[in-house]
Amino acid sequence: LVEEAMKALGVVWAVRRGDVDGVVDGVVYAGWVAIGFAAVEDVTYFAGAESASQWVLIVVLRAVLTPFAHPLFTIWVGIAIGRAVRDGRQLWPHALWGYGLAVAAHAAWNGSLAVAAPDPDTGEGGGAVVLLIVIPLFIALFVAVAVALVKVGRAERRRFMAQVPFLVRRYG
Repeated sequence: LVEEAMKALGVVWAVRRGDVDGVVDGVVYAGWVAIGFAAVEDVTYFAGAESASQWVLIVVLRAVLTPFAHPLFTIWVGIAIGRAVRDGRQLWPHALWGYGLAVAAHAAWNGSLAVAAPDPDTGEGGGAVVLLIVIPLFIALFVAVAVALVKVGRAERRRFMAQVPFLVRRYG
C-alpha cells in the first residue's frame, strides 16, 4: 500500500510541476518513478546479502529477471492520473482506481513470489510454482499493460487528429 502510494506521489509531483498534461505523460512519469524506486530497492537487497551466492541469486532475480515489474504495477497510477489531468478533473478521486490496480498487481506479484519461494529450512520447492504461477502472472500483467497502452495510444491519436484542423488554421 505504502510503496505504490509513494510512487503515485512521484507522479503527482510531476503534475504539480506542470509536466503532465495527458495520459502518455502520466505513463512515462509513472515508469520513471517506478524504475527509480526499484533501483533503490535493489541496492538495499544487494547490500543485505549474507553471502556471495545469495548476492548472485539476488542480482539474477532482481536485476535480470524482474527489473520491469515495478513499472508494470505503477503504470496504472500513471494512466489514471494522466486521464484526470487531461480531462481537467480532480486528481485524487480519479487516481484511486489506478492506485487500486497498482496495489492489486503488486500484491499479486509479491504473493506469487512468496508462494514460489523455497522452504527456508530445507531449500526445496519453488521451481514448479514459479513455472505455474509467477511466469503466467507476469505474462498476464504484461499483456494487460500492453493492451492498456495500445488503447491509450489510439485515444491520444484520435484526440490529436481532432485538433489538426484547429492547428492548421492557427499556425498554417
